[in-house]
Amino acid sequence: MNVSKYLAFAAAGIFAGSAIAQEAAPVAEPASEGPSVGAYAGTVLKNGYLSNGYVFTDNAVLQSYAGVTFAGFDLNIWNSWDVSNKHRTHFADPDAANEIDYELDYYGDIGDFDYMLGVAAWVYPNTDDSFDEWVGKVAVGYNGWVVRPELNARFGLESQQGCYGQFKLSKGFTLTDDEKLSLNVYGLVAYASKSYRKGKGVDDDGFVDAEFGGELGYAICDNFSVCVGCQFSAILDNDLRDAIENGDAFMADGDKEHFMYYAGVSASF
Repeated sequence: MNVSKYLAFAAAGIFAGSAIAQEAAPVAEPASEGPSVGAYAGTVLKNGYLSNGYVFTDNAVLQSYAGVTFAGFDLNIWNSWDVSNKHRTHFADPDAANEIDYELDYYGDIGDFDYMLGVAAWVYPNTDDSFDEWVGKVAVGYNGWVVRPELNARFGLESQQGCYGQFKLSKGFTLTDDEKLSLNVYGLVAYASKSYRKGKGVDDDGFVDAEFGGELGYAICDNFSVCVGCQFSAILDNDLRDAIENGDAFMADGDKEHFMYYAGVSASF
């Protein structure tokens, strides 16, 4: 199955358009609102780093991010530090970030559907052979049901990187009358192309992993919040599970299931 084509068909027809009409008036009128501008930042402490079907490390990591938003665009930077020096002999500098991501995304909506189109540079400056990955991103979600379904994918802009896609279901709950305490839960299943899975020791396309998680958030004030969360991931494919068990796949410790938890703070302006 060609996952890239499948996801492209799923996202086909999604486009954004906007127009502002303004009539002249004989008397002065309040100025119309321009595009919204905002900024945000945050940091999260995790007991490991699991993403896109990979366990990058099973040691404590500190991950921070910051970004600005304007007229639907989101320009942000994200980085990850391995807090522990355990298993870091392959890093060029144990005190430096082992991943920095630069991302530009555009968010829009059409009725009950929302979508995201983006591009990212994933940089690994702390490896012996520092390399970059250029990645395209697309996501389409539907907000008309009690549970929100979403289809998203990350695909390499160089052919050998392949494509990794997720079908995700999520639900948010407000737990207090003042809406300060909230809970978000989700579950997803992921499918990847042959070229993506080859980097994990399996020379075929197919399902990669399933993940479940939840996050409890509390808004201390309008611009500042804290959260705690957890996630559990399990490898689905038998060949991939065997590759991990034999040490042929890129996983932190050879485990086929992982449980991770985190706590963080965030601010928006």
